[in-house]
Amino acid sequence: MRRHFVFVLCLILAISFTACSNSTSDKTDQSTQTASIENKTDNNSESVTESEKEPQLVLSSTLNTKIVGVTFDNTDGINRQVILEKMKTGDKTITLKRDPNNAYDEHAIEIHSNYGMAGFINADLAPDLASKMDSGKVVKATVEEITGGQGGCYYGCNILIEIYDVVG
Repeated sequence: MRRHFVFVLCLILAISFTACSNSTSDKTDQSTQTASIENKTDNNSESVTESEKEPQLVLSSTLNTKIVGVTFDNTDGINRQVILEKMKTGDKTITLKRDPNNAYDEHAIEIHSNYGMAGFINADLAPDLASKMDSGKVVKATVEEITGGQGGCYYGCNILIEIYDVVG
């Protein structure tokens, strides 16, 4: 029984040592990896070369702005204040959607959260941002701050917009 216990203990130590030494060498290997990756499907393997890699996003600019039109109802009848009340600072699930058929502004950009449309990009910023979106740049947004909402005040929302070039 004691011999069995010692054997199991040695086996555990050997596995732990191997795992630790492999994780150290993995960190070194990651920095020197080549662009060739093997994808195995149905026992077939193919190599992905540098030219076949997914495009990379390179941050080209940022801007801070507030969402406008936050006191109106959406076409589905939901008031945007209800949507803003649910949104949280740091939320990165915000999406910007072009609305070229908007009756008031051909450059309109809607701002959506997981809860619905929260409002629009300011009409002064929309033409430039719409042009970047239309040219294929990737635009991401993060909630920086939810304002108001206390003492009968309307909710507001400040967002950070990041504009990325697609490379590759």
